[in-house]
Amino acid sequence: MLRRSQRKSKGSCAHCKKRHIKCDESRPDCANCTKANLQCSFTASVSPTRKNIEFITSFQSPGGRSHNNEVSLVASANLVQHPVPPTSRVNLTHLKLFHHFISNANRSFFPDKIVTDSYPDIVPYMFSHPFLCHEILAISALHLSTCRPERFQLYRDESVKLQTKALRLFNDSVKKINSNNLIPAFLYSGLLGLHFISDTFSIPNHSFDCFIDRLVQSIRLLQGFVGQPDEIADQFERLRVAISKSANISLFQTGVCEAAIRQLSWVYCSELSSNTFDKNYYPRIVTSWPVMISTEYTDLLINRNSEALVILSYYAILLHKCRKFWAVGSSGQILFDALEPHIEKTWKSWLAWPKSIIHKST
Repeated sequence: MLRRSQRKSKGSCAHCKKRHIKCDESRPDCANCTKANLQCSFTASVSPTRKNIEFITSFQSPGGRSHNNEVSLVASANLVQHPVPPTSRVNLTHLKLFHHFISNANRSFFPDKIVTDSYPDIVPYMFSHPFLCHEILAISALHLSTCRPERFQLYRDESVKLQTKALRLFNDSVKKINSNNLIPAFLYSGLLGLHFISDTFSIPNHSFDCFIDRLVQSIRLLQGFVGQPDEIADQFERLRVAISKSANISLFQTGVCEAAIRQLSWVYCSELSSNTFDKNYYPRIVTSWPVMISTEYTDLLINRNSEALVILSYYAILLHKCRKFWAVGSSGQILFDALEPHIEKTWKSWLAWPKSIIHKST
């Protein structure tokens, strides 16, 4: 009896060719490799490198450089060689990684208590935003590669595979940051930055330029979101511009005051990113700014400089935001009421806005 001839596939992956089995040629991983938990040669051929990934990040930094609060990670044509399937297959390895994440998130992954308290809110975003899901699984695999040295390469390869897929999904689905994707994109940016930090220092690299470039990429990703500007942050910026034009202080004093405002704005915007989930303000917002300001600014306060006093009155807003904390209470209102009579008339109009916030919600 004649055997039925089978069509030979010329586009099989390396593993299927080696095992002499039929490959379905699905991308980015064929079904056989997925089932056998192997790294498919289709994926291996497009692992993310410096040459085929371009990171474009925008951020607001303590140094005061303001940019549009959008973060996009743009993959070049070399990276997106094959379209991502509308649905991704889930295998046992993915389930193990997810279990590892939910079992260890409160201990190993996020030592910061504020993040761990918000952890239950993170999981739903995994299921509604696949790029975040894949990056969380990727960071879980990366973590497991450090916990289980005997399977280091297996988990490291899986981490690269998942990270590559997360990048593709992010670039396909997030064209612009908006209210619907802000939180998932913020989480993704932080996790991807952490991922790159780990890779930068754990993977030997003999090229100094490549090492520095990857480190800078990691830092920029971690800086990706300091918080979205709101009315308060915008008002801080308006005050900074007004003081920069003041004729009553020297150029040096103007620089000191501008730095103090930028630091105040940065502390506030940083707290916005921390309270994304529960909308609470934590006591560190009260203590961060006094630690950051310069002695030159405190000298201006000692001399009762009006520009410096106006800035201090805006700090009262941060105190007022933390009024529910027992150690703060009504400190914001007390500070503002103490400052108001001692500020020159030329700056009185700048007190109307903070006064409306502090006294309206007292």
